[in-house]
Amino acid sequence: MISKAGSRTYERTQCPPRHPRLSPMERCLLKWAVIDRDDRVLDVGLGNGLMAEYLLRNMECEVCGVADDMELVRSTRGLVRSADLVYAAAGDIPWRDQAFHTVLLRPSRMDGSAMENQLREVHRVLKEGGQLVMGMRNLPAPLQAAMDAMREAEEETESVSRRQMKAMLSGLGFEQMSWHPCGIFSGALVAWKRNPLAERFQKGECE
Repeated sequence: MISKAGSRTYERTQCPPRHPRLSPMERCLLKWAVIDRDDRVLDVGLGNGLMAEYLLRNMECEVCGVADDMELVRSTRGLVRSADLVYAAAGDIPWRDQAFHTVLLRPSRMDGSAMENQLREVHRVLKEGGQLVMGMRNLPAPLQAAMDAMREAEEETESVSRRQMKAMLSGLGFEQMSWHPCGIFSGALVAWKRNPLAERFQKGECE
């Protein structure tokens, strides 16, 4: 039986690096993610699989991923054989509570109800004090208003704004939220799951 360390070594030696070109959004998510060696990191959405591949090759962490596209999951498994990649319905994260130190999220749907359900799942699987790094569009206000008007004309749900997203995260139990632009049209919203024990230590309630 091969160990996790052995599987990573095999990945590096037997699978030639493809020097993947990450998108500006992916580079931004990785820039603001605080990842230590052997942390468990969840990539929600998987994108084109390049971010999961980058994490395995360069960060020495345990990578898991979930997407609602079976073909995407299959193709990404071909790139990162030692990662735990699964298919699940949109918004569902089939792992136990407090399983991950960091969650990287690129929402495919930005309407309120779907987004809140997905964030609730993210909060559940994050460890206390864990980090969420979420990619969001950062469109100029006139362009965003025009896009929302088009959605309304097509009877689609209006997207969630950054202010609404922060309020949603706060209500779910996240704190220390910050916004980091990455290019003209996107950015990363960083939030940390509240850690009650750390708060008690700060207040001097624990010996």
